[in-house]
Amino acid sequence: MISSKGLTDWIKGHFDELKEAIAPLARDDIEAAHQIANIIFMFDLVDIASVNDQLLTDSLFGSIKSLLTDFENVISPDSGGQFHHDWQDVFEGHWNALASAGDKKAYLKDRLLRFRKDRIRQGEDPHLLTDVVDAFNSSQL
Repeated sequence: MISSKGLTDWIKGHFDELKEAIAPLARDDIEAAHQIANIIFMFDLVDIASVNDQLLTDSLFGSIKSLLTDFENVISPDSGGQFHHDWQDVFEGHWNALASAGDKKAYLKDRLLRFRKDRIRQGEDPHLLTDVVDAFNSSQL
């Protein structure tokens, strides 16, 4: 998965070499990071499509494209070559953008239900999960 902390840490640690190999004509580090992210994006799409040609749906493509934006922000240094974003920043930005406890609960239910979708298809009651999330109070979120 392209959101792997190990992969982004490796890219950050080898940014200059990658820039030289992949984006030698880039005007700056931001453009180089964009080109590096696009290559990762293409490999991710090819990998998904190679598993099953019906697996890459418009919805999944949109999700991957959104992840690409976050990925690019994490691997982009500033003009001084310093990296200021990591995956924790991305998560906190998404989480903190949820205005209410209800929004946070809806987000959690959606994410957790997607993780459990195979078991739910096999008969697991989704309310076992959603009831637990509904029981959280604001301080637990």
